[in-house]
Amino acid sequence: MSEVIQETNRICPNNLETIEIDPAKIQVDETRNPRKDYGDIEGLMNQIKVIGRILNPLLVRKGKDGPELFDGFRRMRAWAKLVDQNFPIPTVPVRFLPDLSEEDEILLHFIGSDGKNFEPLEQGSLFCLLKSKGWKAKEISEKVGKTIPHVSNMIMLVEETTDAVKKLINEGKVSATETLRVHREQGKDSKKVEKVLKAATSDG
Repeated sequence: MSEVIQETNRICPNNLETIEIDPAKIQVDETRNPRKDYGDIEGLMNQIKVIGRILNPLLVRKGKDGPELFDGFRRMRAWAKLVDQNFPIPTVPVRFLPDLSEEDEILLHFIGSDGKNFEPLEQGSLFCLLKSKGWKAKEISEKVGKTIPHVSNMIMLVEETTDAVKKLINEGKVSATETLRVHREQGKDSKKVEKVLKAATSDG
């Protein structure tokens, strides 16, 4: 875990200045968010209401048309909903990131997130991006603080699972653990895995 902390501090140093800016000026591109499941936004909104502001700094980059959001999509969604409810939050804390390599951006998404944990398919997608850059499971494991089997399983979940099964996982009808178990039983035959899991959900 110490290496994960070192990597986080290398990519996003603790001494980065935190400043307050108008959140309406932050450019938000949802397609750049590796997180698909935003979780309990209402709960997050209630926390912000109690405190009266957003505490954890958002990570942004300097963009052509103003600050671009890098990390903090859940907080920005909660902010937008609060504004719609006439609960104004005039400023939010942000930290401007230095220029990063693509690999460091991927790593920071995972190890720098201090909010909701990434879902298995979200983890797998990030690990697959690192794999596409030539990283091995062992290297990914060391950088993100997860075991090699965990990294390999999350990659397999993305690479060898059909879209239909991924939909079942996202809808909560089957778990990632159950999907991986069936993969092992079926010799990683994705079509057989899909058939077995669809039958299981139909029986349920």
